[in-house]
Amino acid sequence: MQAVRRDEFETVKQLLASAARYAESANQQSEQNAIQIADNFRGIAELKQAQQENLRGIAELKQAQQENLRGIAELKQAQQENVRGIAELKQAQQENAARMKQQGERIDEFVFQVNRLVSKQQQEISQLKALCDRYDGVLAYLLRQDQGGGAPR
Repeated sequence: MQAVRRDEFETVKQLLASAARYAESANQQSEQNAIQIADNFRGIAELKQAQQENLRGIAELKQAQQENLRGIAELKQAQQENVRGIAELKQAQQENAARMKQQGERIDEFVFQVNRLVSKQQQEISQLKALCDRYDGVLAYLLRQDQGGGAPR
């Protein structure tokens, strides 16, 4: 019976050695898993921090976008005011053009009337000169007649 006990003892010894190796391997695996979990937690913390930074960046971009939209709205308002101003200037320009045309027509009529009156005056002056010349001739004739001693008959 002693032989059997030695075989059993040997088997138990081998089983214990195997269990020890398995326990050591499990312990190493557990340590590796713990390290991996710690690394994962650090990675998660880093990802959370990156996510927070991204959220802050998104908030800043959203704020900048809202400011840009306000600026665009202001520019749109200014553009509408400019369009209204241009329309008013165009209307005023058309009114000025109509007044200038009317003034030009009045000036043309004035120049025409001045030229007509000047021409009429020149004709009258020519007629008056001719009359004066005739009266000078008649006067000279009468003076000669008066100096010659007799009245014309």
